[in-house]
Amino acid sequence: MSPHSASNAAWIKSRWSEGGGQQDCVEIEFRPNAVAVRDSKNRHRGELTFSRTAWTSHLALITDPAERATWPMSIYVPGRRGDKDGVRPLLDLAHADWRGADPNDGARVEYAFLSHAGAVFVAMRNSAEWRGELLFDAAEWSAFVLGAMDNEFNPALTPA
Repeated sequence: MSPHSASNAAWIKSRWSEGGGQQDCVEIEFRPNAVAVRDSKNRHRGELTFSRTAWTSHLALITDPAERATWPMSIYVPGRRGDKDGVRPLLDLAHADWRGADPNDGARVEYAFLSHAGAVFVAMRNSAEWRGELLFDAAEWSAFVLGAMDNEFNPALTPA
């Protein structure tokens, strides 16, 4: 996990994250040979970087209705917001069921669903880095996936 970017100009988030007065979400920055991801609410946690191929594979996976049918939450039902920093030490990330698409070029984007006290959280990591996960609540993850379904985070549609 790398330190946070000094510039906020190129970071984007889903238009879906702005509903209900909430503007916290998964943030994406397209770079020449990579895609960076961070949590807008917890920028101090740093960012994850992925190859464009790994990112495109991830988007294809999370927008696949068959994949989403296996999730313990619906992106169409307003998700419960949770205290991510407070719950982080209580979540068992080491034994999480990590999912991801194989991009055929090395490391992949992995994500896992974790529950605590009735709330669902989603952790994201780079498979090449076993530490440094980002954690999102159900509302943030839903906004991100809805944005992905609208091609908001597709590097093929965004200049390098």
